[in-house]
Amino acid sequence: AAADVKTIEFMCFGITSLFPQFRLQWLVREFNLNLPSELDFMNDARNATKLRTLFQGDTEVTTPVHSPDLSCPRILCMEFVRGIKVDDTPRLLAQGYSPVHVATMINRVFNDQIFKHGFVHCDPHPGNILIRPHPENPKKPQIVLLDNGLYREYSPEFRVKWAHMWKSILEMDEDNIKRYAQEVGLSKGENHRLLTSMLTARPWDRLNDDVTHSFKEFDDAEKAHIKNQMSLRAPEITQLLQSVDSAVILLLKTNDLLRNLNMLLGSHPLRAFNSMMRACINSIHEDRMRQNPPLAQRARFEWERWVSYLKIFLLDVYVMVGQARALLW
Repeated sequence: AAADVKTIEFMCFGITSLFPQFRLQWLVREFNLNLPSELDFMNDARNATKLRTLFQGDTEVTTPVHSPDLSCPRILCMEFVRGIKVDDTPRLLAQGYSPVHVATMINRVFNDQIFKHGFVHCDPHPGNILIRPHPENPKKPQIVLLDNGLYREYSPEFRVKWAHMWKSILEMDEDNIKRYAQEVGLSKGENHRLLTSMLTARPWDRLNDDVTHSFKEFDDAEKAHIKNQMSLRAPEITQLLQSVDSAVILLLKTNDLLRNLNMLLGSHPLRAFNSMMRACINSIHEDRMRQNPPLAQRARFEWERWVSYLKIFLLDVYVMVGQARALLW
């Protein structure tokens, strides 16, 4: 592990020496922080056990059960899980599972981790997620999360601010994007527009308060434009990451990996939007109610929540109608 970190440190130093505009010290910091915990296999076992405990009663997700008597920091003995790699859509379809439904399940599970429990699996790439028949109903899929070494915990205060920030992004409320991005430690000064583009993988000028336009699927020309913009702004991005806390960087990584999973599974971007918006609304509402507001204010909060739910429902209908039209015409 020490040799790996030194190698990364040497490579980043070389790149920064040749190209001073690219600040990669944050990458070395991440390796120093995360590699030791990932190589302690008992940490993996503890995280897997904690996740199952937090999701008791939620049988759509689980983790492999380990054998404590046969495990140590260098050896992890656990149950063998048979399943389908999450991005193997032909096998999912052959099993009778809708890839889009699987994506919806994954979005809901990870939004619960982030906004409800504050205990997040921060490496959800396709190799770390299996889909198997549900033990109680084989016609339904169950998510199995593997490689549980890299988790982060987030306080209730942080989770509410993170929810406010995402809600502001999804509603394109620029003043509150700037405010909450600063409060969670993501933005300093006027780089909130760059941050929003990083989080949504969309140019700022493409985003507006019409989410059906902002989060529609890309054509090839738009994909090429985004790649070009990200290349041009790479120095700014590395400078932003240099000043961001490690726990927040891991949430950015998780966000990117989940977005990629949704794309691989053929899920419309608005489905992920709706899932996250629902989680944000619930997190903000629960925080408001914990403060025991007066009756009139409670009624206003409830009204705002149900209006938001109605908007989400209408967006779900919009996606379903759009996909039905695409199939018919």
